[in-house]
Amino acid sequence: MTESVFIAICGRPEHISDYIFASVNEILYQRKVHDQKFFALNKINNQSYHLAQLKNTNEYLQKITTQTSQWIFEQQLDSFIVKLFSVRTNQVLEQWCFKIMNHNKKLNQYSDKFQQKYKK
Repeated sequence: MTESVFIAICGRPEHISDYIFASVNEILYQRKVHDQKFFALNKINNQSYHLAQLKNTNEYLQKITTQTSQWIFEQQLDSFIVKLFSVRTNQVLEQWCFKIMNHNKKLNQYSDKFQQKYKK
């Protein structure tokens, strides 16, 4: 069974994309997707995170978070999903659903509809 984690985040687009960047790195570290020796502890917005020191991983994540920031700024993005798949079975092992609220939108508790939409 897939474990789903729902996270509501609110703030400026650049802070939200920084948080997503750091969170994905932390997921990669905690789940040992890459060997932990390839991570270093760094601060983003005064919080410490394990960030990958792998060129391809960082370039990929920077590309995604730059685009994410633009979509948030343009109010075209209200959620961001990260899924971890099994290499052997291609089955989703875990997923994180980030509910995004723009800085100038009132933060409301995310609805059951949002949770049900991404439970699969």
